[in-house]
Amino acid sequence: MQQTHEDLAGICSAAVMVDKRLAANDARLDQVWEFVQDQGQADMEKFAEVPTASTQQSYDGVIQKIRWGISLDELVKECGLTRDEAVLLMRLHGAKSGR
Repeated sequence: MQQTHEDLAGICSAAVMVDKRLAANDARLDQVWEFVQDQGQADMEKFAEVPTASTQQSYDGVIQKIRWGISLDELVKECGLTRDEAVLLMRLHGAKSGR
């Protein structure tokens, strides 16, 4: 009975130590999370570009050209888009073949 009591006391002591370590890790994780969120917010503010009316109008023009059947190469050349942008816009706004 005495051995069981000592074992139980040891288990309780170990549980208290684990709880303290978990609390310390949780506090550290909160600090890291806040840092990551602050960095992410700073990056978003740094790189976020709010579309202006002229930007929207230019995209409207690009979309219209896509609907008229402009080729990918012409879209890149005439509209100053990257090839990836042009491919994406053509997939989004091009002719819906087979549907």
